[in-house]
Amino acid sequence: MELDKLFNRKQEALKNAKKFINDDCKYNSFIKLSNNIQEEITNLTKIQIEKDTNLMLRNSPLRDLKYNLMDEERELNEYIDIYLKNGFKEHYEVNDYITKNNLWDNFSNMRSLNDHRGCKNILGILPKFYAQVCKRLNIEGAGGSPLDNATHY
Repeated sequence: MELDKLFNRKQEALKNAKKFINDDCKYNSFIKLSNNIQEEITNLTKIQIEKDTNLMLRNSPLRDLKYNLMDEERELNEYIDIYLKNGFKEHYEVNDYITKNNLWDNFSNMRSLNDHRGCKNILGILPKFYAQVCKRLNIEGAGGSPLDNATHY
């Protein structure tokens, strides 16, 4: 609605400019007014496009994917931070720390119940995050019991 009014005002300014084509002062004044109105139209259009885009993203699965990836990155960084700050050498030490300090809710994307040989439902992290931790810390995951199953919870 407001854009329509601005567009009409711009058209009127251009029409008036044509009336004063022989009077440079008035002609330039109406052209300047027309340009200022066009700038307002452009700004309002940008604002509307931004609102429409935000609304579209708010209702889009891509939004969830974006925020989920950001959450995963935050969780990985927090997990690695615990590993480094405490001087841990093994993943299970981080998992034990998280368990003892009741922090698993901070790792809702990463956490899993892991089965290693005869041990079932051990609190830990999903294999894809385990691999990322190893890669980022430049360590190998050797030495522990092989993972038989991991269930996200």
